[in-house]
Amino acid sequence: MSAASTQPDAPRVGLDRFGAFWSGLCALHCVTFWGLAAWGVLDGHEDEDHGAAGHDEHGAWTERLELGMVAVAALIAVAAIGRGFARHGERRPLIFLGAALLTLGAARALEVGEVGEVALSVLGAAGLITAHLLNLSALRRAAACC
Repeated sequence: MSAASTQPDAPRVGLDRFGAFWSGLCALHCVTFWGLAAWGVLDGHEDEDHGAAGHDEHGAWTERLELGMVAVAALIAVAAIGRGFARHGERRPLIFLGAALLTLGAARALEVGEVGEVALSVLGAAGLITAHLLNLSALRRAAACC
């Protein structure tokens, strides 16, 4: 059996790799922005033209950015792991995907404070990364056996 025949389809692998990378960027964003805010780097920022309103606009912009990052990570994960499941039939990636999405949803929906939101977001991102890696592994096993 050639090495090429044991590799999963390139688009699936690429989507999982990109999804794991994107989820890692999300976690890095959460920790970095929380750290900057905790050190006061982001607090008290006032736009010269808008005063405190500039800070509110900055907060709204950051909130939209975070929601967009989570939405992209979730869509990539659902697409990659859903397609992978159709090929390999293993449930572990789906279980981690579901747990990660619930954790990310809880981070956004629950009033757990800033530290709690960051912790849940990083945990959710780690769950998405794990789901992608499990999916890649399952795709490789499916390609090797069939």
